[in-house]
Amino acid sequence: MMNLKVNEQLSEGFLTLIGQFPPIIREMLDLDSNQDERNFRLLLFQTVSSAKVSEFTMDQVQAASLVEFLALAVNLNPPFFNPSQNSPADLARMKAGSFAANYLMNRYLNGLDKAGFDSRLIDELSTDAGDLMIAQIQRLQFNYNDHFKVANYLNDLKNRTGLLANILGKEAAAKITKSEETISLIGEITKNLAVAHHISHENDQINSDSFLKKQIIVGNSPLALLFAREENPDWFQNFFHQTHKPSEEQFQQAFSLTRAEIKQAEEMGQELISQALLDITVLPSEAQPALTDLAKSMKK
Repeated sequence: MMNLKVNEQLSEGFLTLIGQFPPIIREMLDLDSNQDERNFRLLLFQTVSSAKVSEFTMDQVQAASLVEFLALAVNLNPPFFNPSQNSPADLARMKAGSFAANYLMNRYLNGLDKAGFDSRLIDELSTDAGDLMIAQIQRLQFNYNDHFKVANYLNDLKNRTGLLANILGKEAAAKITKSEETISLIGEITKNLAVAHHISHENDQINSDSFLKKQIIVGNSPLALLFAREENPDWFQNFFHQTHKPSEEQFQQAFSLTRAEIKQAEEMGQELISQALLDITVLPSEAQPALTDLAKSMKK
């Protein structure tokens, strides 16, 4: 994976805008959580922008940060529950997270006009934000009903992680071109690259027993685990539906079966990068080099 080097104008601009939030909101934000994906999105923004700019305007810094307000709202309202967090204090924190997520959504919507986008794109980006929240509800339903399968994984990831990058890609493109076709295509390219990055980062984390155990406990299945469940349906049926917590030996067996499927998960991510590389060739020539270099750096 490439080394993420985010332009300081974007990273510091984001922190400056966060610093303007009310203290009670700032205290609730975990800026360390999902920092890898935030850095990658900011890297996508500067990669798209590099076709025509060497220094970012305030409008561009604002645009890059807006998507991160949505991402923080998603983090405050994750589509899963930790069974151990069911005390009144835990429930109060979850309720507060919902209120804070609403605040962040409003900051995103209000910021679209201030960032200088035209009315058509503002309407589209506002709809995208609503679609993101609907995708959160759909993922919660999948988790609650235990029906989340490999076939659902890619659509879910495109509708949440991918949609954040799609919004950001369109915002970045709108600052350098008026072509609606180019803006839309760049949004699709950034979506595929962000989903591929998520899969790759997830696969790297699976090497940690503690990471995988936490995901299993809260019902947030990584792609390799979903492949493992398809390959070993009877074993995982017993593992997930026994009347007591699985033993440490059973967890270790689950880890082993999951890691055996990492290659399959990686192949799915690589296919998305290949699709992005094909789409990049359709872009105007000046927009191709930086995106091509980024996509190629993600190939394995």
